[in-house]
Amino acid sequence: MKALLLYLFSYQLLMAQDFTFDPIKGDSIPNYIAEVDIFKGDVKKQSPSSKAEVVHVGTRFFKNDVLLTGPRSFVKLKIVDESQISLGPNSELNFSHFEFKSKSDRKIIYSFIKGQLSGEVKNTNDKEDVVVKTKTAAMGIRGTQFYVNYHEVDANQISDFALVEGKVNITDANGKITPITQYERLITVQDKNNKNAGKEKLKLSQDEVVFLQNKVEDSQDFKNLMPYFKHESVPEGSSLYTFFNAKISTKDTDSMQQVEDSQDDEQWRKKLEQLNQKLRENQ
Repeated sequence: MKALLLYLFSYQLLMAQDFTFDPIKGDSIPNYIAEVDIFKGDVKKQSPSSKAEVVHVGTRFFKNDVLLTGPRSFVKLKIVDESQISLGPNSELNFSHFEFKSKSDRKIIYSFIKGQLSGEVKNTNDKEDVVVKTKTAAMGIRGTQFYVNYHEVDANQISDFALVEGKVNITDANGKITPITQYERLITVQDKNNKNAGKEKLKLSQDEVVFLQNKVEDSQDFKNLMPYFKHESVPEGSSLYTFFNAKISTKDTDSMQQVEDSQDDEQWRKKLEQLNQKLRENQ
């Protein structure tokens, strides 16, 4: 009996932490944002006031918690508004903002630190009340199946957004809004040193659409994730081609200037040695 009472007390305490009772509506409002549905490999939860802990099915995430995945690891989350989010290997997601009244009346901001992410937002309304933010751009979502990648190459911060269905608005680091719709992809790049930026809106090919809609081979519960953008594949004439090649030209100019400075320095040293030699001869 004591064991049963202890279990019931622990369960009630857990429920009190995870839910708030609304006496007007008679509903239990969740205080948590998401819980682990399935996972594979090294997946951890980092809370502001505790060390990182290994997740299990049912692990819940609250505001300011961070989800981390290691190499060859995946995780799928069930969101309280019936949406789904999945993270690929070497990814990090911060649940930075959460306000919830109902499945169609909420405000959720996901700060996507790095990696590969896919999601499907349900219970849509006219507001962009679900937002995925990277370091250089933010995607406001009304309801859609989407993919987001963020990674850094050298000093380039690369945010990559794609839609399989629906429509979204993406705000870049300069505050400019770019809408994308079904089967479109927007890539934004910013140099974190000089803040120069570029972006390109592309159309997903039929092969890319089929790939993104398929399941991964080793598990029927995970979707394929969008491959990382490679700037070497950018076609000539695009704005990103100009961005990357302008950086290359700048690097080449800097290297040439360094060579010229070195040559000038060497000539100065030779002249100084010749002057000192003459002074010694005249003493």
